[in-house]
Amino acid sequence: MKAVTISPRCLEAYPWMQFGYCFVKELAPMPDMRPLRERQQLLELHVRENVATLSHAAKAISRFYKTQGEKNRSHIESLVRSIHNGKTIKPVNYIVDSVMVAELTHALPLGVHDMNLVRGDILLDVAIAGEQFEGIGGRTVVTRPNEVVLRDEIGIWASYTQGPDSRTIIQPGTRDVMFLGFFTPETHREQILQGLHDAVGTLLQVAEGRADQVTILP
Repeated sequence: MKAVTISPRCLEAYPWMQFGYCFVKELAPMPDMRPLRERQQLLELHVRENVATLSHAAKAISRFYKTQGEKNRSHIESLVRSIHNGKTIKPVNYIVDSVMVAELTHALPLGVHDMNLVRGDILLDVAIAGEQFEGIGGRTVVTRPNEVVLRDEIGIWASYTQGPDSRTIIQPGTRDVMFLGFFTPETHREQILQGLHDAVGTLLQVAEGRADQVTILP
């Protein structure tokens, strides 16, 4: 089992910091994806009926993005606005879609990565300005001072605000995953617990698998 910790440097920079995660193993997708597609359709209605509440929560994420040097609003706030304006949700794959449903239902910054592509133990840390990793699509991501990142023995594999790397993203053959739950100063522990349980529950409606307990650090 991979150890997951928060670095002293991260807690010094952000004394309020917490981090949620859950491992789900031996995934085998079921032939019928209708429960997930129905959740996605209901989600669009949920967002449009609760846009004020969800936008308020999403703005809290965007406020933390700004402290990280990010000029753009959070992807959660952007997605809430887009769906409210009539955009429909396009399926990606059953794992990523399960996370997106939970993210937008609760307006929380969640994520998911291929656990077998993460090397060694996992550290929630802060970056030094100018560190680099390869993001999705081969783009070079350059970190900012005290940017919240995840590291393994190879290096950074995700940034809170700048997204995942290209190494650990979900692949067609992914069978073991790690769900992530990021906090802001305005996020409550119970919210991340609920969001992660929702993501895992949605996934296990359309796939067989073994889920570990949802854990919140520290």
